[in-house]
Amino acid sequence: MQHSTLARKSPFAYLAVHGAFLSRQGVMTNRVLNLARQLSIVVRYRFFAARSDPRSMYEFVNVLTRFHYKRKRSALPESDVSELLPSASLASAMTLFSPPPEFFSIDIDELQVLCKFMQALAPQRVFEFGTFDGFTTLHLAAHAPTGCEVLTIDRLAGSYNFSPLRRFPHAINVGGRFHGHPLAGRIRQLTGDTRTFDFAPWAGTCDLVFLDADHGEEGTQIDTGNAMMLLKPGGVLLWHDCFAEGVAKFLAGFSATHPVVRIRSTTLAMHRKA
Repeated sequence: MQHSTLARKSPFAYLAVHGAFLSRQGVMTNRVLNLARQLSIVVRYRFFAARSDPRSMYEFVNVLTRFHYKRKRSALPESDVSELLPSASLASAMTLFSPPPEFFSIDIDELQVLCKFMQALAPQRVFEFGTFDGFTTLHLAAHAPTGCEVLTIDRLAGSYNFSPLRRFPHAINVGGRFHGHPLAGRIRQLTGDTRTFDFAPWAGTCDLVFLDADHGEEGTQIDTGNAMMLLKPGGVLLWHDCFAEGVAKFLAGFSATHPVVRIRSTTLAMHRKA
């Protein structure tokens, strides 16, 4: 196909193809070329369907938003996951269950990072805030050592209908992805508001806490306080969506007195308890 025809059909595809030539000439960096290629894929598979489908439009905007924030520079110090974990754990295989995650769930690349933490830490107890459909919970259990207990909490139970908040039908079964699964025996599902829930029975017993629930500043502060209580010394706290306004505002203050790093090319932030 001639470049002029390609440009009319998809400007992003044209940029990706023409960018390869420019890159060889030393004009474009690999980062810009990769950006062009990924935008081409997004436009090809999301944009045209989204014009007449509200759900696809929502997914399209969600994909672009996450894509932007993963590549945005953070106010927090940044580290590659390879700098945070032993090399042996990075080489370990990852189990990925089908079907793919809901578009409100964690992205696959971030899920992979989370699973690498599970393999490296070999935790005996993990606590997840924000069960949602249980996709992340199931993968935490799958990458945990024998005998590890995975606790997960959500303020909702059973089926939850998001449709009133959207312009399309959207419902989930809270924890449904691990219900009836062979790994369900490793998981303990809890229901309650993390602002008021009594976490005292598990105080000081967790090796890893993953926060992906309330993204408001006050809610993140309360969840972080509970997480710090749950962690053993040396335990790891991970926040998802660290660019969300409320989470980012909280972390700006918290990081002034506690070491926090953003894991590069993700929306994950990490703190290791002293």
